[in-house]
Amino acid sequence: MSLERLVEVHAYASTHNFRGGFPNFHQADYGQGIVYGTNLLQAQADLEVRVVSARNLNVGSVTDFPALMRAVASYASNNGFFAGLPIGRQVRPLPQYRVCLLRHSRYTEWRDVRAVDFGSPAPNDVGARFRTTNDWADAHGYAAAFPNFHAADYGHGVVYGTVLFKRGYPVEWRDVPKDVLELHRRFTFASEITAEQRNRLLERHSFAYTRIHACNNLNREERSNLVRTYQRAITHRVSTNPEANAEAEVGGSWIAVNFGNLFPNGDREIAQSLIHEMVHCAGYTHPRRRDPCRPGDPRTDCPGDNGPYFGTPPLRAELCIAGVQSDSPGQDLTSATITIVPAAPDDTLALEHIVVRNQFSEPLDLTGWTIEDLTGHRFTFPPLTLQGAGEVRVWMKAGVGGANDLYWGPPGPLRGDAGEAAILRDAQGTEVARFENFAQAEGVSSEIAE
Repeated sequence: MSLERLVEVHAYASTHNFRGGFPNFHQADYGQGIVYGTNLLQAQADLEVRVVSARNLNVGSVTDFPALMRAVASYASNNGFFAGLPIGRQVRPLPQYRVCLLRHSRYTEWRDVRAVDFGSPAPNDVGARFRTTNDWADAHGYAAAFPNFHAADYGHGVVYGTVLFKRGYPVEWRDVPKDVLELHRRFTFASEITAEQRNRLLERHSFAYTRIHACNNLNREERSNLVRTYQRAITHRVSTNPEANAEAEVGGSWIAVNFGNLFPNGDREIAQSLIHEMVHCAGYTHPRRRDPCRPGDPRTDCPGDNGPYFGTPPLRAELCIAGVQSDSPGQDLTSATITIVPAAPDDTLALEHIVVRNQFSEPLDLTGWTIEDLTGHRFTFPPLTLQGAGEVRVWMKAGVGGANDLYWGPPGPLRGDAGEAAILRDAQGTEVARFENFAQAEGVSSEIAE
């Protein structure tokens, strides 16, 4: 199970715009299901993923996880890396492992720490080793840590090899629902589904799951059945039905997605369609919708009418995502837009800035929201509430923030393969809006799954 946890964490990281990650094996339940403590390596982390044969790792038993950790650590050191983690295994054509190899930086440190300082956990108790290493690192001012499972005794007691990340290393700690991590391993995808499509589906599934427990649009039994469905193995296929965004068998274990229909509708619609189909897999159905919608006419079905169609569990589940159902008027309105205001051609980058504007009349909490360019550089908003129709400027230079001016230094262009680009995400990592190609000087908004 230890290797499976690392596989799940790395897959979650990949679908949520991180380079990699590792567990700390802490867990808790705050009333909405078990969450796992997870360290996520941000885009700036300097690492490499390789496929290495079991022979080159000199590892034997597939069940001896501590031995695998030691083998990957030794391989990393012998090949000029700071540390390494196993993140996958395949047996054909020959036994091989996917490994994440971390390069040295001024924020990394390797140290022998006395076992007694960790509380003397058993050498091969994987969960205890990760937890005590994490806690020791936190108590001593480090951002994160994991054990490499090497041990020695130089005459003064047993010491454990410890990989440490100093404050300043691009690592983020996050509580991730157990079911969300595990669906990254349980859910499977047909070969014709691309890696990009798979990652977007997994990220949207993850988001949809986090909306279930607090959703009062489903009753307790419906929520429980839906959660249990997310704990099952669900296969994803390609649908060619021109009339459908997605399809599923009632009580089944597959979802078919028409990517050409669904993906252009944006993140919110994707999450709504996926949770709708997962409710079908949970055993719930609905009648055929009676079109066209004529509000007030009981012979037709309209979003929000709680009638024979929109009042069924699959359609009520859509309300968990954004408080509206598919086809509701105005559902394409986003909470915020983002625009890059470039410097004049003869000016410096210090004059370039980004404008984020609240689209609603109500206040919008931007705390923990991020702006990214297409190369992974990220700005995180400090505690900030944007008043209705208000805006904030993020300057591409160093400075002291004020009420409506924040600073993202050092200065540098927001570049992607297609030119200038900036992506605005909420605190859960959901894309809210993006701006691309500054020459057009217009914001291009995506749907928010809020």
